Amino acid sequence: QARPSAAGPAPCVDGYVLEHVDVPAAQQVAWLSDILSRLFPRIQQHVECLVVDSVQPMLEEELAQLPGLSIHVAQVDIKEAIPQVGPIRVRPQKPGSCTLNHDIVLDVGFDLNAKMIVDLELSSIFSLGIRSLVIKGELTVLMRPAMHEPPFFGGIEMYFADVPNIDIDFTGLASLMNMFKDIRSIAMSSITGAICGAIVLPNRFAQDLCPEDATDITDLRYPDPHCIVRLCLLGGRKLLPKDRRFFFDSPSVSDPYLVAHLGAYTWKSKVVHKSLNPDWNENGFLPLYDEKQHLSFHCFDKDDFKDDDMGVSEAYSIGELFGAGAHHSHQIPLKLEHQDAGTIAFRLERFQLTTDRPVDARSLRVAVKITECPFLPPGFTSPFTVTVKFERGSQTVVKSKHSLDLLAFKPIKESTKRAVVKLSGYGMSAEQVEHSIGTHNALAE
Repeated sequence: QARPSAAGPAPCVDGYVLEHVDVPAAQQVAWLSDILSRLFPRIQQHVECLVVDSVQPMLEEELAQLPGLSIHVAQVDIKEAIPQVGPIRVRPQKPGSCTLNHDIVLDVGFDLNAKMIVDLELSSIFSLGIRSLVIKGELTVLMRPAMHEPPFFGGIEMYFADVPNIDIDFTGLASLMNMFKDIRSIAMSSITGAICGAIVLPNRFAQDLCPEDATDITDLRYPDPHCIVRLCLLGGRKLLPKDRRFFFDSPSVSDPYLVAHLGAYTWKSKVVHKSLNPDWNENGFLPLYDEKQHLSFHCFDKDDFKDDDMGVSEAYSIGELFGAGAHHSHQIPLKLEHQDAGTIAFRLERFQLTTDRPVDARSLRVAVKITECPFLPPGFTSPFTVTVKFERGSQTVVKSKHSLDLLAFKPIKESTKRAVVKLSGYGMSAEQVEHSIGTHNALAE
């Protein structure tokens, strides 16, 4: 609700004061639940693609560690995949936040319990089934850039700031009890990785609502981070022993390394051999996209075959770790199965991005946006990937994701939309509409 601005401290956007209106919880989310129910076929299709295109290849790769096992997706049938949403909270703007003052940011409770029948065959001998996939967390909906005409913003982005809670209901494991832990762990890792790669920061879903403005789908899906966090990993103390010096000895040493998680982004430290009090003294760089993101650590013992778990930390809010200052040192505990597993010490520093050319920088973040490829050989079709190489002393190679199908993201202009509705009202098929107004068949449908 908005009213003309008057003197006072109330938040103001474009000359209007924003007022809070109390709305019953059911009414807050009814409109969004209705939209999601209409999107059911698309969500259903996406979950099916998640299982076939992402989970199966990941499971095959991971199961290669278990000799003699292969996997095949025998059946995928999604029965129900409509998420429940709510409550909805409009995030207040704060000085130095990751969003501009005119951006609209909604934090939405998200609970998806997808009922399904997924039958997997292991080496044509065992059967394994998945009957439900639960994804629960807080989804952020970001609407930007602001516009003065309907729909009042040029695009919409949706993402999880942190990895959501994920659970899977398995069936058919009675004959696989000895391997149950390994298979469940592999399946959870595969599905979590697929979800992180799709909608956990820095990844996000985006829709361009105004193709005429300067912000396109690439800008929405791949924005610059708010800042770069430098993680100065100092060391660990009293870590757990996992290795034996001799075969009959009790574990007395470890070869620890640390993995830092910020959203879907991970950074891994070097390995310090044969130490329970390692001094890493190493820097890692983590892009920060949302002040809601949490930083966590996982410690492992490096082994030839399977690395041992040495403990995990709690997830700490980046905003709380920084507090009011720019430089902060921390010492946090690790836990393994609810038992103390030592501590790690680190320091965080925040660096703002700049477009000024540095005179002598040891670290750079380079963003490359390719706007046109006019001279591709005949027969080349999307999706495309691009490999970028940086050479200065040593070579760094970065490979892009697959290019987007821009047709799927291109909004239909209102005039075209009205024409399609009118012609379809006369009983014309999508092919006839396409022929009549020259639009693409997918848009006509």
